[in-house]
This record gives sequence, C-alpha cells and structure tokens, in this order.
Amino acid sequence: MCSILDQRIVGNRLFFSSGNYTFDDDGLPGHNTSSLYWLFLNDPINVSGPIDLNSLGSTDLPNDSLTGGTSPEAGGAAGTFFYDHTTLYLYAGLVGPEADGINNALWAFNSTIDSWSLVQVEGGKISFGNDSEGVHARIPAQSFNSSSPQWTFETATSGIQGLNILKGVMVYVRKGQADLLIAFGGYQTAYTGVEFAAWPWDRRPFSDVFIYDIFSNTWYQQTATSDLPDLRTEFCAGVSSAPDDSSFQITIHGG
Repeated sequence: MCSILDQRIVGNRLFFSSGNYTFDDDGLPGHNTSSLYWLFLNDPINVSGPIDLNSLGSTDLPNDSLTGGTSPEAGGAAGTFFYDHTTLYLYAGLVGPEADGINNALWAFNSTIDSWSLVQVEGGKISFGNDSEGVHARIPAQSFNSSSPQWTFETATSGIQGLNILKGVMVYVRKGQADLLIAFGGYQTAYTGVEFAAWPWDRRPFSDVFIYDIFSNTWYQQTATSDLPDLRTEFCAGVSSAPDDSSFQITIHGG
C-alpha cells in the first residue's frame, strides 16, 4: 500500500484508507479505491501472503472530497486520522479536483454505529483535501476534542521559519517544557533538485533534523552525524523511551 492514510486502531479494528491495493479477485494491478477498510485484530491473520478478504471490513467513503473526485490520482496521498475514542476524523491526504471542496469541516466516521457525518470545525478557513503528503504527529494518550473542534494556527516567531519536507516523518517527544516535535527524511521542497529526471525534488539527507519546541514556538535545525540511514521517503517512525523519560529512541522502518 503506497501513501496509506494514517492507520488507527479503534477497539478490535485497525482502520485505514487511501493507498494502492491489489486484490486477488479482480485481476487488476495496484489501484486506489473509494473505501474505508478495517482489519479485525481479534481474528488470526495469515501474513505469509495476501490478506484474506474475509478478514477485512469496509464501507464506502461518503463524498467525492474523500476520494479525489471521479478520477482520483492513483494511491491518494498520505494524510491522518484524528480520533476521540469512538470517531475517526479524516484530514488531508486526499487529492483530486474535488478534494478542496469543503471548508471548515471534517468527515467523521463513528465506529460504534459505522456511520459517516460532516463535522464543523471552528478557527479559520481551512480546506483539508489537498494538504497532502506533509508531516504530522500526535500526542499519545490524547484524543481529538470532538465537543468543540477548533483549528489553531501557529507562526514561528524565531529560529528557522518552518521546514520544507514532503513524504518525510514527524514524531512527538516528551522533552522540554511543553515537549518537542522532530521531523526528518522525505524530500526537500525549498528548491528544485537534480536527483531525479521526472521528479522536481531531491531526497533530504538524514543529517538534516528539524526540531520544533512547542513551548517557545520555535523551529531549530540540527545536524546529525555518525552512521546515517540511506536516503528514503514514505517510511514509518516510532518513539520509545526509558521509563523515566531520561532517554528517547526514534526507530524508522521501510520507505
């Protein structure tokens, strides 16, 4: 699955959407679909080959804004799910001419009754569709505030003015007065690259590490050394920590 929308576990189900899929029963090459899928985690899963379709549940996406319209680009593009213990709110990662058709609202899937609704979000005009393939992070053990959903826009007041990363990763780390966001990898989009003939950007070296201090609203760029990972995009990253938060480790996979 390429550029899969950020997966989310709710109860005994793993939800996911977007990406390219190959189904044994349709004879087609990898292609996008207009469905939200879930995998039942309480059932045994054979991972030695393709997933048994009997292990999957699905429902149609409710609107062209979630499928990229009538002619979506293959694979969609990476986005994320917000979550409030029962409901998934789909944000970004949905490309196509209709993807920017809804402002100040998120499509929400209630996993208790398996139904869709359109939820209004206050805080300023924002169209969620084509904000695709950027980086995002969420705070573990916290959920989306569904009682009064609201956007908050932050503008860096010092340090570097943000980062230019496409298809990289960002992780949340419990460090500092109000914790940190750390981003790296992917493509740099600040200027046209020379690495690929048919792609406008170069991959970022893993020596480039961007740190956002939430308390001071400041971005920093650090240079990593030693044994750097190979250049890559569209990979996964996770954070593990010591019991007393005295040290942290970021592990990456795939790409």
